[in-house]
Amino acid sequence: MESSDVSDLYSRVITPQDMPFIMDEFEDGARMGAFSKEFSKTGGNKIVEKQLREVIRKGEAGQYTGHFFYILTRHSNKQKIGYIWLTTVSDMNGQPCLEIRAIGITKAFRGKGYASTLLSDWIENNSHHPMRSKCLAKSKQMTNMLLRRGFSILETTPSGSVLLFKPSK
Repeated sequence: MESSDVSDLYSRVITPQDMPFIMDEFEDGARMGAFSKEFSKTGGNKIVEKQLREVIRKGEAGQYTGHFFYILTRHSNKQKIGYIWLTTVSDMNGQPCLEIRAIGITKAFRGKGYASTLLSDWIENNSHHPMRSKCLAKSKQMTNMLLRRGFSILETTPSGSVLLFKPSK
């Protein structure tokens, strides 16, 4: 990725105006098999949308939600390029842990290293937290990105989904 591309990018907190973009991206990800069907229109994404709208509402009111949802955007034209969604969950020992729920880059910008940069930044900036992620069988690219960043596989389900974990530093 060219440095001029990176310098033109920033992450910002999700707003209600981002919901159509996010829901379209979730639908695309579910269609490709990268997300579970709950993210698709046929799988009931209205529940996910309702949950996210509540997260946004509480966040705007200054309430802690345990959700961290950021939109990757261009400075120059405010174009939305992608997103990352993390939540606070408990690890296997009941301790707080960050879970990577979803990460995505719009079709036009895939293959340019944006997801890799976004993911690396979040992992590096939160290295003091243990992290986990569940990747569906078709999400091999995401699984490999996480393995390269120090995650290890805890479990593989019969369907091929993989649960990954990275301890804190």
